[in-house]
Amino acid sequence: MDMTARLADAVRKRRAELSLNLIQVRDRGGPRAPIMVRIERGDTEVITPEILDALDRSLEWTIGSAASTLGGGTPTPRETAEVQFAPSGVTISHGEVAALTAATFRLQQLSSDRAQDSDLVEAIEDLAQAVAPLYGQFITELLAANTHGLGSDIVVDAVAPLLAERADSELDEGAALRRWLAMPDAKRDRGEDA
Repeated sequence: MDMTARLADAVRKRRAELSLNLIQVRDRGGPRAPIMVRIERGDTEVITPEILDALDRSLEWTIGSAASTLGGGTPTPRETAEVQFAPSGVTISHGEVAALTAATFRLQQLSSDRAQDSDLVEAIEDLAQAVAPLYGQFITELLAANTHGLGSDIVVDAVAPLLAERADSELDEGAALRRWLAMPDAKRDRGEDA
């Protein structure tokens, strides 16, 4: 099987697994219906990096899965994946992100009791700034994958600190998206701001 046929087959199978029609794929940020038809027929002329990214998003694959499939690999569904930042970037498990985030929050709480030790407070804030992109990406993916609610109060409590504070948009462009994704469906449907 050539690589385009491999991608076409993977796209058809994943769309069937998710029970998505072509319009639903488009509504999830995927390619328009005519492009999807061409992809599923194995037409390489329509495949661009943007189209591959749109396939990953709409078919709930990890970042770079469509490109990997086109190159002979196998797509990875997000529900079985670890947090990824780029196809060639760092990959860590959800559990590792959660543990690192919990440890960082705990250190921040402890540092408030030891405000007199400015070096300690500064080091903990440096750690928090370094970890922020990891848990920001994790929470964004968690919320995007669970747009109809997070279910468990434990999960909601865990993400609450990330949604409560309005982050500086230059430091965390995903903050507004996370707040919007965490919003109840009715508020989103009415077009309310996060």
